[in-house]
Amino acid sequence: DVKDCILKIKSVFKCRLCPKVLCLSEQTLKAHLNSKKHARAERLCLEGRLKVMLDADGKIIFAAKPKRKSSSGPLKEKKRSRQQTM
Repeated sequence: DVKDCILKIKSVFKCRLCPKVLCLSEQTLKAHLNSKKHARAERLCLEGRLKVMLDADGKIIFAAKPKRKSSSGPLKEKKRSRQQTM
C-alpha cells in the first residue's frame, strides 16, 4: 500500500496523493504518511474528489475535481456616496 502512493525520484521521495510534499529521507516519509494532510488526501481519493495526483514519471495529472457550490453571481461593489460640504 505504501509503495503505491510513493515515488522515488533520484534521492527524494514524492507522494502521489500530495504532489507538493517532498520527503528527503525515509523518516520524513514515514512522518508524512502518518500526517493528517496525507490522511485527508487518501480520504478524498477514495471519495473521488481529489484534484491532482502524480503519475509514474512524477508529473502532475488532474483527477476528479471537487463539486463547487454555485454562487449567486458576481459581487458588486458598493458605491460610496459623497457628502458635499459647503
